[in-house]
This record gives sequence, C-alpha cells and structure tokens, in this order.
Amino acid sequence: AGVDAKLESRFYDELDIAPVVGAFVPVSLPFWSAQRIILLGVCAGVVALIGVWIGRRRRPTETVGRGAWEPARITPLGVVTSLRRLEQERGAALDQSQIESLRREISTLELKYFGPDAKETTEPELREVIDRWSSSAR
Repeated sequence: AGVDAKLESRFYDELDIAPVVGAFVPVSLPFWSAQRIILLGVCAGVVALIGVWIGRRRRPTETVGRGAWEPARITPLGVVTSLRRLEQERGAALDQSQIESLRREISTLELKYFGPDAKETTEPELREVIDRWSSSAR
C-alpha cells in the first residue's frame, strides 16, 4: 500500500525477452513435437498389429483335385519323393505289375535327373509322370 507500481508482462521469444501486447501470449508449437511423434508411433503400431492380425486370419488356399501323395511343386526331387510316398501309401491297392512299373519309373527318374549323365529338368515331362500315376492310383 502506498507504493506506485506497474505490472509489466514479458515472455521469451527466440531467446529474447519481448513485451506482452494484448490479453494473451501467442504459443506456436513446432510440427514435430514429442507428443506428435509418440502419437504417430502409437498409431503406426496399431496399424501394424491390425495388419498382422488380418494376415493371420486369411484362409489358406486349397488346391483342388490334387491327391495327398502328389507334390506341391513339380521338381525332379518332389516327383521322386511323391512317387515313393504313393508306393508306401497305396502299395497294397496296386497290383504287382503296377508296383514294379512304379519302381522302374522311380529308378528311371533318379538316373535321369540325379545320375552321372543328369539332364536338365523339363516340367511338362514331370507333369506327365504325375498325371499318369494320378489316374492309375485312383
């Protein structure tokens, strides 16, 4: 009481003290603030989790008309392995001449593709072998 005083408000503007003009101090936030970076990270994490969840929910595509013994990919090793699987699984259902023919086919393929004079793989030829044994195994 009894002292003449005047209230003067100042703020820091780019490391300088500036007087406050008006009823408020303007606040300008930089675009990449800590809050925005954290919010962006959380949103990206949620989107990634949703993508993983959707990816795991996809139904596997089923191949139609393929026997359990048939190979998924037509390669010499896949065909030989599949024919051996056919021999083990359905050997009892095949007659003796078919079993002998199957074993000869396996030996021929092994020599042709894995022997000393191995040839280059031709998918149509391997597909023909699978189709032939697929029709005789039914």
